[in-house]
Amino acid sequence: MTRFEVRSKLLKAGIKAKAVAVQHLGISEVGTTHNHSRLGVRKTTLRIATVALLSFATGQAASAAVIRIDESAFTADAGRITFSEFANGTINPIYTPSNYGGGINAPTVSFGGVFQGQTVGQPPIPAGAAPTGVVNGTPSASLALDPSSPRTFITGDSANPTSPVLSGS
Repeated sequence: MTRFEVRSKLLKAGIKAKAVAVQHLGISEVGTTHNHSRLGVRKTTLRIATVALLSFATGQAASAAVIRIDESAFTADAGRITFSEFANGTINPIYTPSNYGGGINAPTVSFGGVFQGQTVGQPPIPAGAAPTGVVNGTPSASLALDPSSPRTFITGDSANPTSPVLSGS
């Protein structure tokens, strides 16, 4: 899987995470900044959005727009996942609050390829798209990672100055 395919998956997860964050955490959209990573998504936004997405179950579909959540929308005890907490090659990392500096009520954060109810590489596949980069379907309630989905792993990325990163297979 290329980093562009990973980017697509991460953006889709961010959309869903924002909806969950707004609905369940009461976080409203705040001003955005222009300090974007090479993936086009603020690292802090992605980290916190992933925490929100994996921590709360919802049966409602997310909005169909990318909405960034600025880091100022979160408290100091939210913690930070940098992917340097575990060795390169760690598959589907699982972070407890103590791993990422989260507060006492912070969630455990797990990573995986897709959620239950989604498929990878199954039709419909848009013209010109690599099948391995196509995620279809809607996550089922309650929101959970699909254990049979493609793996994610921690790796270095020479094109990213903040390496290591989370990638997919």
